[in-house]
Amino acid sequence: MARLVVKIKYMKQGAKRGGYAKYIGTREGVALIDDSHKTYADYIATRPRAERIGKHGLFTDEGREVNLEEVSRELNAFGGTMWTAIVSIKREDAEKLGFDTGARWRNILRANRNELAKQFKIKPSSFQWYGAFHDESYHPHVHLIIYDKENKGYLTKDGVENIKSMFAHSIFQDEMFALEKEKSDRRDLLRTRGRDEIERIIERIKDGSNENVMLQALILDLSRRLRQHKGKKKYSYLKPKDRKLVDSIVDEIAKISAIKELYDLWYEKQEALSTIYKTEMPPRLPLSANPAFKTIRNAVISEA
Repeated sequence: MARLVVKIKYMKQGAKRGGYAKYIGTREGVALIDDSHKTYADYIATRPRAERIGKHGLFTDEGREVNLEEVSRELNAFGGTMWTAIVSIKREDAEKLGFDTGARWRNILRANRNELAKQFKIKPSSFQWYGAFHDESYHPHVHLIIYDKENKGYLTKDGVENIKSMFAHSIFQDEMFALEKEKSDRRDLLRTRGRDEIERIIERIKDGSNENVMLQALILDLSRRLRQHKGKKKYSYLKPKDRKLVDSIVDEIAKISAIKELYDLWYEKQEALSTIYKTEMPPRLPLSANPAFKTIRNAVISEA
């Protein structure tokens, strides 16, 4: 299970904004709330374990006081698109990283509000949000209400993934920085080793000592095609069939044990980063299709 969970839902028009209180307000272990009189803003600000700021727990941008009654009327009156979100982490991470207080969550949301606006395709000046922190025993979390005053915002799948990544990098900053550094080091090592391996393959082809008949045939074919190519001899400038040939060469090189080992080590760090905020790992890309290693494709072309 991911250590960070982000759930974003679209709120249907016609419902009391912040509705769905009936579900989250009546589930086991939660004090019952009459959703015929309460809106979602009331719910997240006043329910048990909501950290209060004065009389309630609702907060928004810095320098703006929140009047709960006014916010409730504002949300019920707004007829455009609106979203709710829950951002949750495990208790042990919250305590270790200092995210077991409402002030810490409030500050991180304020610091990233423009990035949130960007992912929702909303101008910062018309981006409106409210939040409340709930100090639940197993998963401390914040509830968010988000909408565009101009009602032009929208959210894509990429936007959702970018929001998850943003929260992960903000909350698990030191850990993710260390993993990014290790991944970067392994990427650079693989790039260098890949170029060196290609040079050795070419030398063996020249002196007749190469034993990989398939790889030799592919490289010689590429060499012939490149002599007829007009323009820059870079991967992005080649014809589709020539790019496919380069990919085949890189895939053969990826089978070499030293290269395969380094690529596996790079992916270990990539997946360690992803498991912080993703529940499912995307399938591993072949080396030829990984944009982080496009320099190896161009090294093949250069040597050929």
